Amino acid sequence: MSESEPVVKKRRRDGAGYSVPAAAEEIGVSYKTLRDAIEMEQVRTIKFGRIRRVPKAEVARLKEVFA
Repeated sequence: MSESEPVVKKRRRDGAGYSVPAAAEEIGVSYKTLRDAIEMEQVRTIKFGRIRRVPKAEVARLKEVFA
């Protein structure tokens, strides 16, 4: 790659749902509130190695609960 070519960063697809901080912001609750709910198994998550994602359907359900 020469210096004149721009560096293109690959974006991750959003197919797996939201990160925990992004889900908390979307739902309208604090990060700590959402983490506590996840630890008490009140919120369903998907785990990829050490990364935890909140599915889009779960975020939609929680938005209705907290609305």
